[in-house]
Amino acid sequence: MTQDQPIRKKVFGFAEVTMDKAGRIVLPGVFANYTGAPGNARILREPSGLCLEVRTEDDFSRLVERVVSGCQKAPSSLYEAVLLEYLGFSDYCSVDVERRLLIPERYRKLLNSTDGKLVLTGIGDGFWIWTQKSYYESREARLAILQENRAFIFDLTQGRLLNMDEQCAKNTEKVTPA
Repeated sequence: MTQDQPIRKKVFGFAEVTMDKAGRIVLPGVFANYTGAPGNARILREPSGLCLEVRTEDDFSRLVERVVSGCQKAPSSLYEAVLLEYLGFSDYCSVDVERRLLIPERYRKLLNSTDGKLVLTGIGDGFWIWTQKSYYESREARLAILQENRAFIFDLTQGRLLNMDEQCAKNTEKVTPA
């Protein structure tokens, strides 16, 4: 990497947080470092509907490029759904100097969190906001996938995979429902 190239911020982490009545979440350090405090970001509904996504403007732009490029050969109805209901259903959100992320009202309604208890999970080029209930209910399935693929994951973390594409394809076949 040359000095001219900016270092892209990545976010990986986990935190249980509480949303106040005004729709604000105090971001733990790793998440506030990603968005900046103060800072602006984009918020959108993750396609499964289980959580919300928060991305910096740069990461949102890269997401749009990837998704639009990847949908070029998709059926027109899927392309339209992705544009309108995923990318198009985005909005700006802000983080103040006290590291409070303000979630716009329509996204608070999507979360449907009656107690304000949320989970943040860093996904690299953004983070997800879950209700604690949704996160923990869906966690069992993710843990089972990790357990089934522990040898692959160990080799991956140790840099032992010579043919990553082939290994990933095999593992995708194992975890993709028939």
